[in-house]
Amino acid sequence: MNKLFEIDNDDKIFEYIYRFDNSEIYHHPCWKNIIKEVFGYKTLCLSSDNAYLPLMYMPLSIFSKKKAISLPIITNAGIAGDTTMLPYFLDFLKDKGFKNSTIKQLFSLFNDEKLQTSYAEYRCELVSEKDIWRGLNKGKKSNVNNAKKKNYKIVITKGMQTNIKKFYNLYLKRMREFGTPPLPKKMFVKLAECFGDKFNMFEIYHAQSLIGATICIGFKDIYYYIYVAFDTALTKQHKNVQVYMIYSMMLEGLKQGYKYFSFGRSTKNSSQAKTKKYMGAKEIDIYYYNFDLQTMIPSIKAIDKNNFTLVIKVWQKLPLIITQILGKYARRFLP
Repeated sequence: MNKLFEIDNDDKIFEYIYRFDNSEIYHHPCWKNIIKEVFGYKTLCLSSDNAYLPLMYMPLSIFSKKKAISLPIITNAGIAGDTTMLPYFLDFLKDKGFKNSTIKQLFSLFNDEKLQTSYAEYRCELVSEKDIWRGLNKGKKSNVNNAKKKNYKIVITKGMQTNIKKFYNLYLKRMREFGTPPLPKKMFVKLAECFGDKFNMFEIYHAQSLIGATICIGFKDIYYYIYVAFDTALTKQHKNVQVYMIYSMMLEGLKQGYKYFSFGRSTKNSSQAKTKKYMGAKEIDIYYYNFDLQTMIPSIKAIDKNNFTLVIKVWQKLPLIITQILGKYARRFLP
């Protein structure tokens, strides 16, 4: 069997993630480095000759058990490479004194998957502009055609040329409307620094009014649509603008030579998930495996938003500056 070892050299990590076909953008060392700096997590990245697993954990306190997560804050960053290495990774963590581990994995880790998952990633292939258009259903094609008549202006900027402040002002308001704690602005700044020209911001205007802004990041052969912020009042007025924005991002991904477009994570069967499917996306399950390292038995807890109804209502009433201050700490408790 391949010997397991800890790895924290970014150059070596790059070698692994480009070697394995199933590595995703969240395996990129930018994420672990930024989460460490912004949120205070510690890193524990594990490797063998044929697999790589980035993990992070919070320093142990009297209020918490020692838990390793792959990765906190973000969508998924499970095992890249040979997923049959899972038992060896878990044994390594147990020997290190961890009590629990959460692994967020795109696709199932088990051949006979009986556990139900709440989330999925949505993506489509970028073959040609005609192929992208064919992938849209009739309603979404109508949205795009109607938007084209409105003379919207889309501005694309890259890396440190992006105006993070402009995006973040919209983002803060939108997250409060959802009742969701926002990420700190520093995280977006650091992502722009780290990914450089692969970090793309889209802004869409009508006349001089900024309606919304989105962030895509390219990695390997996938153009990832990761963050979004729209002005709610303006999107009600300009009903087709969000679909038009996504369509424009897909075309930009194609232009830049990417083979796939990732629409990001959504709760399965939600309105967002349906929109992504109507735009030609296929569903890929994301499994949030929770392992008790004493028994090694995995579980997946279904996410019931009804459990957070009161918290969401309270959050929606908070001043923006308070949501910005508290968001960093509250994000640690989100899946």
